Amino acid sequence: MRFLFLISGAGMVLVGILAFLVWQRRKNIDVSFYLLGAAAWIVAVALKFATAIMFNEKIRIALEASLPKLTADIILYIYIGLLTGIFECGMVLLFLYLIKSLQKQTFNQAVAFGIGFGAVESILLGVISLISVSLIVLSPQSFPKEVLDKINPSKLWLIPAPVIERISTIFIHIFSTVLIVYGFLKKKIKWFWVSFFYKTLVDSFAACVALKKLGQTAMSLYLIEFEIAILGLLGFIGLKILKNKWPETESEE
Repeated sequence: MRFLFLISGAGMVLVGILAFLVWQRRKNIDVSFYLLGAAAWIVAVALKFATAIMFNEKIRIALEASLPKLTADIILYIYIGLLTGIFECGMVLLFLYLIKSLQKQTFNQAVAFGIGFGAVESILLGVISLISVSLIVLSPQSFPKEVLDKINPSKLWLIPAPVIERISTIFIHIFSTVLIVYGFLKKKIKWFWVSFFYKTLVDSFAACVALKKLGQTAMSLYLIEFEIAILGLLGFIGLKILKNKWPETESEE
């Protein structure tokens, strides 16, 4: 029954692909906008992970040595969230300054840029999940018990969670990216900081969930997914608002 966990990875890949296909079919955007979004994510995440590898453990030890545990934990979660704000939001802004084709985006092109940013994450995480589960299914004796427990047949309720999370997260990525583009076009830096706060909040929450190992039961896991879905819904609503306020460079639907 462990092979059923392949559905999670396949679903994550599908979320990323469908986001691209649906928007492209509706709006027929130059593919370069999606590719530039994907490139921004790759560079941002590479820098974020390099920084995390170098400093996260040192910062955790320093915080726990000098502060009460609860305070240290909260600061650590915020720090991890800030890494996302700094690198992911910062890289989008840097791409806007460096790449001329991004400096006069219509709303539809900005969404395509954001889809590229979020879809590549969904697809890569899905592929990693597919490879990991496949290896475990083919050679379970090669893995320790704690790894096998993660795809235990008694935990089939876990299967939809990553797919639900990716749907929510892709809207978070799109809104955050489009908000930065909007601020750039309007020459109002405050919208960058709104995006920065939004992304930092999301990943601070994600860090808390991961480090506290929350979501060990079906109820607690899907409560977490519900909270992430609310953040994704805020992103969806935000996109609707931005569309009506967009400083269009050409008339579009």
